[in-house]
Order: sequence, then structure tokens, then C-alpha cells
Amino acid sequence: MADFLTIDGSQVNLATYDAAIDRCTPFVRGGIPELGFSRILGALTALPDPWSGQSCSWSNGSLYPGTTYFAGDVVGYSDRYEPEVGWVREYRALGLRNRADYVPVTDSNTLSDSATYNLPSDDIYAIPAREGRTVGQCILDLLSMSENVTPLASYGIGNFTSTGSGGAGTAVLTGTTVSSVTVAEAGSGYTVAPTVVLAGGGGTGASYTATVPGGVITGFTQVSVGTGYTSAPTVVISTLPSITVTDLASLSIIPPFRVTFAGERIIQSIESSLQSTYPTYWVHIDAGGNIRFLNTLSFTSNTVTLGGSDVRWLMPSLHRDLSDCYSQLIVRGDLSVSGVTLAVKPWPGSTSTDGGLQEDFTFGSYSTNAAAIAAWNPNDYQQFSLQTGQDQGSCTCSSTTAVVITSQNTSLTLTADQLDQTSTGQHAILTVYCDTIANLQQMFSARVIANTAMTAGGTSTLTLDRALPSTAYNAYRLYALSELGNVVWRRYKVTNSYIAAQMQQFFPYPFAFRNSDGTAATLTTSPVCSVYWSSSGSPPYNQSSIGVQIDPVSGTITTVSPTSLVYGGGVVTPPTDVQVFLPVANGSLEVQSPSTGGYAGTLYTVEGIERTKTVTVREWRDYSLSANMQAYSDQLFSAFCNVVVEGTIGYLGLATTYLTPGQAVSITGNGYTTGYESVALPVASIDIQFNPGPGGTSYVSTLHLTNRQARYTGDVFIRPAVTGQQIGGQGWAANAYSGLSHYLQSGLGGGFASEVTGAVSDFGSQGAEAVGGFGGDTAGAVGGFGQEGAGAFDGMLGDVNPALADATATANDQLGTMELRQQIA
Repeated sequence: MADFLTIDGSQVNLATYDAAIDRCTPFVRGGIPELGFSRILGALTALPDPWSGQSCSWSNGSLYPGTTYFAGDVVGYSDRYEPEVGWVREYRALGLRNRADYVPVTDSNTLSDSATYNLPSDDIYAIPAREGRTVGQCILDLLSMSENVTPLASYGIGNFTSTGSGGAGTAVLTGTTVSSVTVAEAGSGYTVAPTVVLAGGGGTGASYTATVPGGVITGFTQVSVGTGYTSAPTVVISTLPSITVTDLASLSIIPPFRVTFAGERIIQSIESSLQSTYPTYWVHIDAGGNIRFLNTLSFTSNTVTLGGSDVRWLMPSLHRDLSDCYSQLIVRGDLSVSGVTLAVKPWPGSTSTDGGLQEDFTFGSYSTNAAAIAAWNPNDYQQFSLQTGQDQGSCTCSSTTAVVITSQNTSLTLTADQLDQTSTGQHAILTVYCDTIANLQQMFSARVIANTAMTAGGTSTLTLDRALPSTAYNAYRLYALSELGNVVWRRYKVTNSYIAAQMQQFFPYPFAFRNSDGTAATLTTSPVCSVYWSSSGSPPYNQSSIGVQIDPVSGTITTVSPTSLVYGGGVVTPPTDVQVFLPVANGSLEVQSPSTGGYAGTLYTVEGIERTKTVTVREWRDYSLSANMQAYSDQLFSAFCNVVVEGTIGYLGLATTYLTPGQAVSITGNGYTTGYESVALPVASIDIQFNPGPGGTSYVSTLHLTNRQARYTGDVFIRPAVTGQQIGGQGWAANAYSGLSHYLQSGLGGGFASEVTGAVSDFGSQGAEAVGGFGGDTAGAVGGFGQEGAGAFDGMLGDVNPALADATATANDQLGTMELRQQIA
């Protein structure tokens, strides 16, 4: 087997150019693959270097081109002088993921760098066609927008099946199934039929294919009509390859919160948002340019036997971390709210005396509703007085906290402290006005904490809870809780004490409510009260809506005006019935993992620890999403139910099985138990050290193992700012894998520096804390990639092959030089 280096599409003869491949990290979770190679110049030459900025690749096989494991671009080089050979130029190349970071998010709707899905329906920025999307459908839509396809394809990212664009379809709904898809736009340039995805609409399973003779879409062929659709789904036309579409189809959870992609790096933004819902996934761009979405829980498990038949496996360095693991998860949402209709008249067939509402008109000395009604007249409500909760007139200010009022209502009287803030007072608020003040202080408001008694036509001194900015105020308005007859024909008591205590001021999401005139249902987010009247007292009724205030403490509702004045043209006309549609809380929404109860994961089964994590998702408001929330809970739980195990294991050779992502390692002993027989640790990255010699190239492969997932953070539920450089739901993290970077930076993934490359959280002896490394200028290479790449194995190699150990130690400082070649020889 041989190694092949390609520069700008042409194979490089390593011997002719006196060049050598030194090191490679073909993939890295959350970072950028890297390749290092060098050549002996002897003497420096004029710039530019012919390889600088060019595309390059590394492949391995018996014949050229072999299997390509790395593809990217030469991004820089270093020159150093060696007395024995002269000048040596060491090149550094970054993988295709680096190119992807040149492409920003561009939304086809706003043409801005922020695209948002699954917004609440009452959000002013909500786009109905983007609601109810699964994570995979959100990402597919973003990656299918021509504004993003064009720049990605220009950098060789995406491996799109054709340059076609502009096609659009419209789904036709029959009942709850998609009976057909019609062509809305034919598009052009389709050399291969694009993928058709039906997103949203509340259902599942609908599937259609596109027909594209002559490069345009002429029709859609039905594969499956699906089921459960409540609205027509959006038709997404995509030229992404099937391998990417298949990955995205597995991301079937509809997030309980808005999904935002934003910022200057589209792939990094996608990965950050993806891990908000799927913390076990990461994004990888393979050597062919395909965008892959990989689930570490689905990696193929391989067993390494220490001291077994393949003696090239070295002893591993592993660490167990229990600090942020949980054996049970509870996900809570917002209040679980039901819509309840109450009425004064009993419901048909009921033997109760009411339908959940009773008149509550008593006031003062009037202890019965009948007495209160007899004592009431419309002026109690219609006249401008404290009986209606307000008053106005002129005033003077004897100090900055004392205002003397003279009411326009010459019949108004006040008792001492009638307006104060105590339980017996009317909780009055005074707003004063000045004719001569022109700035913002022209009007000023404060609470009344005391007042003197006032006789009809007299004055009262009000004491305020804060100082006035001036004593020049000359007019006032007074607002207070109403008293006396103002409650007649307005206040109704809820007879069910439980419902009364749990009444809410609004519905958490729009509820269906029949219009008061009996026409089609409408959606409401607030309580609705209707007044019914007929001259006979029986149906059919005249119906009118009226505003209503909810008081769960007193268990009453109060209409904004008397219900007896709705009909009758100003003449008191008692309503036949009053009904109110109320939001009533009945606990919080909640799901649990494991869904069967109890505890699970190796934190419990191995360590015996019972530890519960509680997560609150305020945007989960609808009980009908419980099944989807259970799936979301299970995903979160899978990220932290197992004890975190991470570290490294070395292999004296080219570990070809592990040169592409998707593999996991369990470790057993030859004749003894390790405790890691079934751990299946995903390979987060692999570092290859090349040691060329006269007999060929020897390799040292370093596998970085970890089952640590993106750490849960409540930040994912907070809408990110749309300004500045945003990476998905997180702030910019300089190429870092956002979730785990946050985890490591908080100190929860540290403690492994002494193991050098012993854990993914280590990422090299340079102590880079964020995934992606960034030690020195490694820009995301896991495992201290570069000149420290093989240092972790010096001791182990010394036990196996002292000469090779010496060569490797030299390689740490002088990769690819003649000195290295001579020592290995």
C-alpha cells in the first residue's frame, strides 16, 4: 500500500520533489481535518510558492488514486533551516470543512444572515410554511435555498446532483392525506431528478418524486399520500445527494422551540442548532464533499483485545467522569391549560341551578343580588366618579408628596384613607398635569398612600408614595378600584372553587372558540365573554361579545360594562344569559425519560447512582405535542445518562478501519476483564503520524475516543440576537463545536492535560479547551494535532521499539526532514 499526495488535481511524485507526508487528521468531531506535508527546498526561492493556496488530497492504496481520506486546501507553510539539508518547507492544509466556513447563512425570504423556523404562531415574524418542521426538514430547506446552494457548490461542498434550481410544487390536501402535488414552478437545469420532501402540515408519510424531462419539472409522481395532515405541507425541492437526504430524514423530532440558523458560517450554524435537539449528532464533510449528519449512538462497534493476536494495539489511556451525568430526566413545559365555558343559566340536561357562574352584585349594605339590583341605576356606572373607579379635577401641590384635589364632581365624598393601598383601600393612582411644564415631566403618576376626608364640594389632601418633580401641577385624574354599585350587572362569581382558583389571564396558544354570533369558530388567546338576550328568554338569542377581567383570587369575572346595558338602547335590560370562555390551568406539561419510569444508563446500572435532571421548556405549551416532546426528552437523556468515558488508544500501523467517521471501540483483555467490553466509545478523531523510511512508511495511529455528547444548556431556548456573528443558537465560538466547547470552557471537561492526547477534552499538549483545538493555529484539529501529534506515545513506543520511539520523538519537532528519514533508516 502506498500514499498519494495530489496538488491542484495532479499527483505529486514524492521522490522527485523530495517531499513527504508528515501527519494527518482525516476527521475530527466539531473541528476541521488537517494534513501536514513537507519538502526539502535546499535554498529559498522567489514567491509565490506553487503549492500555496492550491487544493490537495491524501489517499492510500495499492494503485493511484487509491482511497481518498483527506481533501482540502493548502492554507500556509513554515520555513526552517536544517544544517544537513538546507531549507525545509512544511505545508499545512485544512479540510473541506474550512471552505464551508466561507459561506454565510442566507435566508431566501429576507436575504439576511438569519433563517428561523417553528416560530410561535403569534410571532410577527412567523411564516406559516415554515411551521411544524422537523429538524431535518429545517436543515434540508436551508441547504436547498439557491442562495446557499450556489456558494457551497462553488467551493465543492454539498455534492449537489445538478445545478438545477427554481422548481416549486404545491401540495393538494384531501381530508388528512396529500392527494397530489402540482407544479408551481418548473425551474431549469435539472440533469437529475431532485429530491421532493413534504414538510410541515402536521402529518407524516407523504412522499412524491419529480419528473424532469429536458431539465425542467413537469410533474410529481405519488409514492405515498401520508396521513394526519391538518394543513397542506410545504413542498421542498432539493438537489442534495441521497446520502445527505437520508441522514436528514432521520432527524424527525419537531423542536419545541424556534430553530434559528444565523451568522457567517452556515455549516457551523447548522451543527450548533442541530445539537440543540440532537446532542449525539455532529456534522462532517467527507472527502467527496458530501455533508453528513452522523449519530454517535449508531457508530459501528469494534472490539480491541489488549494483548491479543494483533500486538500492534498499545495500552489505552482512559478516564471516567460522573460529574454531569444523570440517570433520570424530567422535561417540563409551560402550564397545561384547558378552555372552560361557564354560564349563568344551567346547561341543558343539568339539574344545577347555574352553569358555573352566579351573579355577584352585592355591595355596601346590600347583601343580596336582588337588593343590589333594586338600588342600582345606570348612572352608577355611566357618571364620571369614583364609583366607576375614576375622578378628575383641579389641584394644588402643598409639597412634593402632598396634593390637594378639588373634584369636578361636586357630590363626591371621601372617607379618610379610602384611597390608600391597604386591603380596605381603593389602591388609587394619581396622575397630575401641569400647563407650564413642557418636557416629559408635564404628566406624573404616583400611588396614593393616604388621604384626608372630603365632603361634597370640598377638598382632600392626598399623600403620595414618591416625590413629584415639581409643585406646579394644576390638574389631575384619579384612578382607583371601583366600589359600591359599580359591580352590579358586571361581577359574576365562578361557583367551582377549583376552576375559580386556577383561572388564567390568557391561553398559552390560540384556542378555538365559537364566535358570539354563532358563526364559524375563531382562535383566541384571551378570555371571551358573551351576553345572550331574547325577549322570550329562550333561543334564538341575540349575542354580543364584551370585555372581561379575570380575578382568580376572589374567584370572579368582571365585565368592562354592565351586561344589562348591552341591549335595550340605554334602558336596563337584564341579559338572558352570560357565558365566559376561560383558560384554566391544570398543572404543567411534563414527560420523563426513561418513559417507563425509574432510572437508566450506566450511571445507574454500573455506578448505582440515582440522579435526576429537570429541564424546563417554556415554549412547550400544547399538550398535543407530548409524543414529540417524549422523543425530544429521550434524545436529551441519551446525551448524559451514561458515565462519560474518554481517552486515547494507539496503534502501530495505519488503522484503515478508523480513517473515516462512524466507528466505535470497545476494549477487552486477553484473558481478563477490563470493564470496557461493551462501552462502544465513538472515535471522535484519529491522528496519523507518517514515518517514511527506505523500506516504506510506518505509521502511528492515535484514536481519540469519547462518548461525551453536547452538554445541555438552557441557552438553546433563548432566541439569539440577529445582529453580530451568530452561530445557530450560540454565539461565535471560533470554529468550535459549540455545545462541547461550552462544556469544556466551563471546566467540566478538563483534568486531562497530564494525559496529553488522552481525551477529546484535552485536544493536545497545548491545552486547547474548545473542541476543534485552536492550540496554536491548529484551527480545530483534535488531539494536539501537529508537532505534538505523537508525543503521547513516546513512553509506550519506547517499550515496543526504542528506535521507533527515538524517531517519533524527533518527529515531534522535525516532521518530514532528512534527519528523521536518516534516523528511521
